[in-house]
Amino acid sequence: MAAQFEGRNEKVICLFDVDGTLTPARLKVKPEMEELIAALRKKVVVGTVGGSDFPKQKEQLGDDVQSKFDYCFAENGLTAFKGQESLGSTSFVDYLGEEKMKEVGALFQGLVVPTPARLSLPRSNPSYHVLAHQLYAGLPREAR
Repeated sequence: MAAQFEGRNEKVICLFDVDGTLTPARLKVKPEMEELIAALRKKVVVGTVGGSDFPKQKEQLGDDVQSKFDYCFAENGLTAFKGQESLGSTSFVDYLGEEKMKEVGALFQGLVVPTPARLSLPRSNPSYHVLAHQLYAGLPREAR
């Protein structure tokens, strides 16, 4: 592998969002994009960044995504890989705690949904994670 990347600039990294950049939103990567990334990877270090979990990114970019990119960052960087090596994984809930996360959810909901309604979902509820992603996605770009 070292010979394949001989002469590339290791001091430059190009990170690409998955949905809407590397792939159409929530769909599989097109062969033309894979060819473009492979060519760029010969020149600089490349990586992915996305809000989805890593299994979803693998669905979109292929099961061999870790061999196509030098770095993969899923869940907005909370899960990270350098090639096949895991650099660690955490979650916002683990970092902030469930009560703080509920406060953040209420704040986001207040920004996105112009109603006084507030949700309090337990972290074990899968809807909690879907809601958090949807609330983030619904924010205006300048508020993200």
